[in-house]
Formats: sequence, structure tokens, C-alpha cells
Amino acid sequence: MSPPSGPEPVAAGDAGRPAVSVIVPAYRADDTLAACVASLLVQDIAEPYEVILYLSADSPDLLPDVTADPRLVVLTSSSRVRAAVARNRAASVAKGQVLVFTDADVVATTGWLRHIVPAARRGAFVAGAVENGTPRSGPGTTQYLLEFLDYHPNRPVSGLWHGATCNLAVDRALWEQWGPFPEDLEGGEDTLLTAPAHRRGELDFAADAVVVHRNRTSLPAVLRHLHALGRRAAHVARRGDYLGRTVVRLTALAPVAALGRGVMLGWKLCSWARGERRAALRVAPLLVLGLVAWGAGLLAEGRRIDKGRGGGADAGRADRRWEVEGVVPDQLPDGWRRHARRAHADLFARWVGTDPSGTWLKTDLQEERTSVRSVLPDIGGTWVGVDLSSGVLSEASVHGWAGAVADVRHLPFAPGAFAGALSTSTLDHFEDKREIDVALSELRRCLAPGASLVLTLDNPANPLIWLRNSLPPRWRARTGLVPFHVGPTLRAEEARDAVSRAGFEVVDSEHLLHAPHIVCTRAARFRFVERRVLPLLDRVGSKLTASRTGHYVAVLGRVPADEVGQRGNGPRATPSGS
Repeated sequence: MSPPSGPEPVAAGDAGRPAVSVIVPAYRADDTLAACVASLLVQDIAEPYEVILYLSADSPDLLPDVTADPRLVVLTSSSRVRAAVARNRAASVAKGQVLVFTDADVVATTGWLRHIVPAARRGAFVAGAVENGTPRSGPGTTQYLLEFLDYHPNRPVSGLWHGATCNLAVDRALWEQWGPFPEDLEGGEDTLLTAPAHRRGELDFAADAVVVHRNRTSLPAVLRHLHALGRRAAHVARRGDYLGRTVVRLTALAPVAALGRGVMLGWKLCSWARGERRAALRVAPLLVLGLVAWGAGLLAEGRRIDKGRGGGADAGRADRRWEVEGVVPDQLPDGWRRHARRAHADLFARWVGTDPSGTWLKTDLQEERTSVRSVLPDIGGTWVGVDLSSGVLSEASVHGWAGAVADVRHLPFAPGAFAGALSTSTLDHFEDKREIDVALSELRRCLAPGASLVLTLDNPANPLIWLRNSLPPRWRARTGLVPFHVGPTLRAEEARDAVSRAGFEVVDSEHLLHAPHIVCTRAARFRFVERRVLPLLDRVGSKLTASRTGHYVAVLGRVPADEVGQRGNGPRATPSGS
């Protein structure tokens, strides 16, 4: 899959600066996009507005054609871009003071903007009303009742606890303060952004701002979608505000959460959504199937998350594991650590150079705990680090390195905050390979156009690494092979593909550190081995047996230099001392 080409403006309005920007992400939306765009271009609002489409596809020839109109701005990517990423990138080029988000599978009523824009100017996130666009379809009505009934035009403002990106508006000042959308999920980012707004008293409802949602009409497709919604709920409930969060985030209570969702549906139908009761009775068996699918997704993803964290009863156990494992004393000889440090510094110098400009991010601070391991002084430049362990951060700060306690999958920095990133064997400690993609996307978000990513991962093609990772965790701990948790990793070609999927251009890759780890780490206590033997083994291995003897896979990625940056409200990068 080729990397995204970056936002490419195709047409832009020239009739003065628009006051409103409507943002629509679209991926595989050929069946619905034309009707959506047509409805957006006939809005009866007096103010000038623009419609920003972010179109992505699996290849350039699959990008849909759109109507030519001076109000349209079209951004494209020749590989799939997540909806949250597309919205954030579109918002970064939007000219309007009010941002209005919708989806490619809706049709907006002609008065939609006229009603939702003034409400947004009052200083709140504004959710608009959603009507059923497939009332004659049983599966379509099932999706509407289980996913969008919360936004029924007859609902009261009180009790609305989150908004949906199919119909959401926000003033730019509020967006700059609380945006952008989190980009590491496949859905649910609108809840993570708007549920806290409800808690702050900054969420409103515009009943007259109506869009019509064109739901799926195939029962298998609807059930798969509801299953996916359940999986997303498992993540959102663990990360932020969520209705019934105490129940939803506990995996064992997934059936109770599904039952509760059904009870809430009945309450809505008996109070402010009475007009939908006949339709609900008609599709009652499908509603039961839909609730089962949602609960099954919640249960399945909850189990997966709990397995990664080390147990559902304690969602913070993984973080505490790294608090303990992160500060385990280093048992390898200084000779080996110096050799590894020089190898990483040489790699960085070849790929990037020394004393890099701007502020760079390092994705963990393990090496910076001690001067003998720290590679950053050899590289030079200005650095900010993150680490899951506050103990590691504290030890690194003694040596002058600043940073934050953070998960590389959820970085507390603004989009485009860094001139580059160095990630040395950080992303090979997750429970699932999919988390590597999440982390790479998050790193991509935080890097400016033209920025470089230097990434290393354990090399699973090395038989010793494969054997070590195949052992049960208790065996690894007892034998002392590795004193901390290791997870799945990627071969060279897989690493290149992952970096490309995250939106980087892959510039180079190689294998690093070829001396047999088990033998040479012990022998490196002798100066002759450190100075002569280890460099010789690296030179020979890199030429003859690179993929089999290399301890690490190294990949150099670069953010396209012509890509438009994103705005955001996260903390800006703070330089470290060096």
C-alpha cells in the first residue's frame, strides 16, 4: 500500500473568506457521497461557506469524482485515512470560524447550517438532530434505533451526554481549546471529545438542524457494525467519560451493559421518541440481535484489552507493571551498552546527521537513566522524552532529560509539535501487533511536515529473538533472559509496511547489532571484545547474514514535506536539557 499523498487541494472557493467550514471525510463512500455533497451545496444560509471533502481510497484510481463547485475544497489520499485523521487534517486547512462536521452517508436538510451555526457561536459543542433515512428497511431501522435515537429531533436538551460527528458543530475558539479528535481509534473519538464538554456544560442540542442518516440495509452488515460499536465502546469507556462507564468498562458485566442499553432504548421510546414505537415493535427481534451483537463486541474487545493489561479487575495493572519493570537495575555489562549506544548513534548520524535542528521526541527514556547507555549526548540536539514509568522519568531527569509520563499510543502533544522522533525498541512491548500501528499513527500526528522517524524493533527473523519471545513470560523471568515484558514485533518488510500505513515515506531500512546477544553481552566486559570483536561481528553480519543475525530492525520514515500541518490544543513540545 502506498503512503498517503497528503492533502491535495483540488478546488477552493474564491468568493471571499467563508464564515463556515463543513468537513466531510469519505472512504469507500461512492454510493452516498454524491447525494451528501448535493445537499450541502443547497444550504439556505446567507453567510459564505465552504465544504471540505477529505477523500481516501485504497488506490488513486478508486478516488471518487465530485461535482465541480467553487465552494468545494477536495483533499485526497491514495491510501485509507481514518475518519478522525481526515477530520483533523481538514480542520487544519479550514477557513471558517465555525467548523461543522458531518459524514458522507447523510443528507442534510436545506436549513441545517442555518440552525446549527448560530448555536455553535454561543460557545458550545452543538449536536444536531438525526432522522432515519431507511425507514422501510428493518435492518436499517435497527441501526438507527440503536445508534442514533439519542439524536431524535424530539429529544430534550437535558440528558444528551455526547455528540456524533455525523452532525456536530463547534466554534473555532472552542476547537482550538479542546480539539483535535483523538486519532488512535477506529471510532468513538467524537464521544471522547464531546462527553467532557457535557460535563463542563458546553454541549448543546439543535433540534432543527436535521440530517438524514442513510443506514446499512443488510442485516449481516448492520450486525457487524453494531459488533464494531461494542468493541469501540470498550476502549472509550476505559479512556474517558461514558454513560454507565462503571459497568461498560468491566468485561464481566458486558451482558449487563447490553441489557442496560436495551432498557434505555425502551425508556426513550416511552418518553420523547414515541413516534418510533411502531417501528421498534416491527423490528423487535432484530433489536434483540443488535443488542447481542453490541454486547458480544464489548465482551470480545474487553477480554482482549484485559489480556493486554494483565487482568480486567485492575485496568491500571499494566502501567504499574512498567513502574516496577522500568526501574529494574541494568544487568548487562557497560561494554555491551557502550557498543549498542555507538551503533544507534552511528545509525542516526548516517540517516539524519548530528545536532538535528528543532525539538525531537524520544519514545522512552530507558537508556537515559544512566550516562553509559544514553545515546542522546552522542547525537546532540534538543529532546523531549516520554515514558510509562514515573520512576524512569525521575532517573532520566537527574541526567538533564525532560519529559512526561505518557503512553506512546496517546501522546500529550499537539499535532506537528516535533521536528523528528527516535523510537528505540519501544513499540515491541505491546500485546497485539495492531497497537504498533496505533503508536505509529500517534507519532505521525505529532511530527511536522518533513520530520523524520528513526524506528527500531526487535527482529523476529533472528532465531534467538524468536526463541526468546516464544518462551512463556515466567520462563523468561526465571532464566533472566529479559527482565521486562516483551510483545509481538515486526520483520523488516512488515515494519516498512507499518511505517508506510501510518503516513510516512519509507526512506531506508537495515538491521542493527549482529553479535550473538547471549554470548557477547557477557563477553563484552572485556575491553578487547568490546573494541574489536563486537564491531567485527557487526560488519560481517550486516553484509552476510543481516536479517538473521541483526538484533533490531531499523526503519527511517519521513513525513511528506508538502503535507499541510494540523492545529491542536495539546501541550507544545518543551525542550530538554542536554
